[in-house]
Order: sequence, then C-alpha cells, then structure tokens
Amino acid sequence: MHEIIIHNFKPNETVHYDLIIIKGAIRDKQKSTCRESRTDEKIYLELDSTNLSFKLVDVLPLYIICEGHDGKFQSPPNESNDVGNALRRITLGAKLLQSVVAEKLYEEKQGRKTFRLEDSCRVFRSSLNYLKARKMTQEELWTSLGREIVNSDLGHERIKFLSFLSCTKYCGENCEDNFTHDDIVKLTQAHVALGGGGLALFGTACLYTWPEKLSEVVEKFEDSTTVDRKKFMDDSCYRGTWGACFSTTLGAVLHELCHTFDLGHTQKGIMGRGFDDICKVFLCNKQTSPGKMYQNSIKFDEKFESNLTAARKTCSIQSENAKDQDDTFWTRSCLIFLAHHKWFNNTKPGNKKIIKFEPASRVVKSTDGLRVIELRNEDNGMVLLSWTFEGKILKYSFQLPEDDLGELRYHSVMISFWPLARIHFAKMNNADPFVSVEFEVYGKVQGVYFTKYCKELCEELGISGWVKNTKRGSIQGKLQGSRGNVEHMIIWLSNTGSPGSQVERCDLNNWQTLAKPDFRGFTIRF
Repeated sequence: MHEIIIHNFKPNETVHYDLIIIKGAIRDKQKSTCRESRTDEKIYLELDSTNLSFKLVDVLPLYIICEGHDGKFQSPPNESNDVGNALRRITLGAKLLQSVVAEKLYEEKQGRKTFRLEDSCRVFRSSLNYLKARKMTQEELWTSLGREIVNSDLGHERIKFLSFLSCTKYCGENCEDNFTHDDIVKLTQAHVALGGGGLALFGTACLYTWPEKLSEVVEKFEDSTTVDRKKFMDDSCYRGTWGACFSTTLGAVLHELCHTFDLGHTQKGIMGRGFDDICKVFLCNKQTSPGKMYQNSIKFDEKFESNLTAARKTCSIQSENAKDQDDTFWTRSCLIFLAHHKWFNNTKPGNKKIIKFEPASRVVKSTDGLRVIELRNEDNGMVLLSWTFEGKILKYSFQLPEDDLGELRYHSVMISFWPLARIHFAKMNNADPFVSVEFEVYGKVQGVYFTKYCKELCEELGISGWVKNTKRGSIQGKLQGSRGNVEHMIIWLSNTGSPGSQVERCDLNNWQTLAKPDFRGFTIRF
C-alpha cells in the first residue's frame, strides 16, 4: 500500500482557477519510508469549474486571424494546426501560466493569488490583411492590432488581452548553424513578442511545440526532437529541441503578460532572461533542462548606461533569494508588486487615493499605504533600485535614501510604486534649483479636460501653482517646482496636452528662481 503526502496544500484549501500544481511524495506504508525516486512528484488536475462564475475576467486569450488568412499556424505535417487546435493549445498554455503565478506567489507566502482567466481562447478576426501584417515590425503590429481590439466589442478597461497571431511565417531556407537568435527572428514574418498596457501579443511560429491536452504537458516539455531550422523557427535559447522551444516561448509569454500588469525589467528572474527553464516548475527532475545547451546565449535586449550598472540593486526590507529551486522567480519588488496589484485582489472602488512625491525632500507619500517603490530607467523600464515594505503595519511615507541614489540623481528615471502610480521626472538632483514660471497655452485646449489633466500631472511631479481657462479660449497658469520637473511639465504643455486637445503653442513668461514655493499644492482656478 502507498500513501500520497501533499506538501503544498492545506486541508480544505480552495482555489478559483482550473489547473493546479500539487507537490508531494509517495510513501510506502509497509516500509514507512518515502521512495526517493518518486519524491517531489507532481500531479496535475483539471477541475470541474461548472459551478464557478466570475463577473470579471482579467485575461482574455485571443487567436488573431488576419484578413485573407486561413487561420492555420505554421507546423510540421504531422502536427494538427487548424483553428480549433490553436485555440486548445493557447487555452492550455494560459492555464499553465495562471497556475505558475499562483504557485510562485504561494511559495513566497503571498497567498495563491493569480489573474482571472477566460475559460477558453476566442477567435478575433482582424481587418488587417495578413500579407501586410507580414511586412510590419513588432511595434507596428502591437499598435495596429491593439487599437483594433480596444475599439471592438471586446474592448474593456478591465481586460488584458493575451493574443497570438495566426499568420506568423518562418522562412528559414537560408538559415545556417551559426545563426543567432536575432538572425532567426529576421527570417520570421509577423513575429512579435511584446507586452504592455492592455495587450500582450505573440507570433505563432513555435506554437507547434505546445501541447493540446493536459496529459501532453510533461511529454512536450521533455520532447528531445531536434528543431529543423531550415523549416521551422527555433526559439529555444540555443538548446535546439522542441521541448526547449515550448519552455522558452511559454516563459516569454509570462514575461510579456507581466508587463501588462505593470512590472518592469529586472536583471534576474522572469522579468529578465530567467524564464527559459519554466519547464522545471512542471517537471520532477529539476537538474536537467530540455535539450542541449549551446555555447551561445541570448542577451536580453535592454539599453542602459554602463555607469548605472552598479546602481542596480535591491534595497528591500526582506532580501530575496538569489535563485528559486526551479530557476523561475520574480525579484522581490516584482513579487510584492503582483501580490498587492489591484488585478490580483478584490479591490473595491473607494475614496480617491492621494499619492505624492516631493522631489526636494525625496519623500513619497500615499494615503493608501506603501508596499513597494521602484526607480526605473525611463527609457527601457529597467528596475534600478527598489524598496519593499511587507510588515503588517502599513507605511504611509518613505524618504528615498540619498546615499542609495548615487549617480541616479543625474539621470532620467521613473518612480513606480504600489498603490499603482508612476511619477516621471528628468533628474533627482538636490542641487536642481527651485523655479517659477507663468504659461499660456493656445489652440484647441478648452472643453477637453486640459486643466484637469494639467493638475493631475503637476501633482504627480510635485509642482505647486494653478491653472485656469481664459475668456479668449486659452489655458493660463503658473508652475513652481524643481527645474527638472517644471521643464518636464512644459514639454507636456507645449507638445502633448490632454486627450483630444490640439496645442498650437505655449508661451512662457516671468522665469524666477525661488527659495521656497508661494503655493501649497496645485489648484484649478475659475
């Protein structure tokens, strides 16, 4: 007789997603010992969710079929590749990622929190012609298809779209053994792997390596079939097997999906290049990776200034482990960001939250408490510094330590923190002078909530002053704050404006250097 011992679930524990990972061991009751060869086995169960219903869906998987395309993804002749097969593969992949998120948060004592997922992938028929799509860049595809989805009947501010493009085509006739990953991407038409805002978008050149059924998951991860690079895309981090392709591309989907939940890039972990071995989350033997490792490696394509490299450290109250046992992890700030994210919790609308950053004193304040603060490179979203606050007693203000900021004070950075907000400023330099300037904006600037958006941005930047509509149809106001933040605001006034506005010009008058501001806060005058 044998006894199954479960390590990662408590009695009567309830989950609200379809696919769960159970970790445990099988004990031989007669010998009263655990069989080492079976230790840490995992059982995958798909539950009957017919009695569960959700009013809100966080993530909606889509299979995008462009105009003129038959909907069949590229695959070997022995692999089914029709629309129904694609829907099943994508649905299962999304459920695997849903369970990974829940289990990773649980392992770090944050509870089994995860995103809510639509039961099955849907077809989205795009008006974009597939031949045109194959000539577009990743950014162009993301922008075009994102706009079309948002403006469709599916568009909703409470939905993140996890989308896959059916017409991706790999043309590898000229592929050589020494080709890099970038070379292979260049041979792939309508290839995309981008996430942010409400859309994570991917090509389907490696969908042929994904499983269609739950019972095939382990088999697909362990598939050692060599990818024929003359015929099919090899996105396996130079390991060259079908199993490695499945692992790398599934991990990449998680990476980009997390960008839609506001996570930035990190040096290590899932938000770096630490997603290639996501297979180890599902396999018992964690010592092996699917397929052969080649000498090459993929460098994560991030652009940052070399003299800031040393500044990328985590200043958190709880230090993070350098590596999880299955090599799949989020850095601490990312983990806490997700654990407290409004999309992972039953957040109810309440009083308006007030979140401010005071550049002169380097103090962050929030009426709803602080859980994580990150300083990110504004150009690429790389997390340069972070602090987490995980105690039971909420922290409502925090002063950024001057010693930790180092050379960051002289570079363009962005501060992100939970409750979710972002504050952009050109420099964090205590020597930055305090200035005052009057402005007047001309063009189509009234009746488009210009003053409202101006006030909100000024509050984010820690700028005091006022703004108002004039009788001559312009917007007039006064800004007082650090020069870097005031200059940032002037760029917005001169070039961006509120949605629907058309700025013709912005006149500036009466520049002054101040010892302290004349106003407390920023107001709209009437």
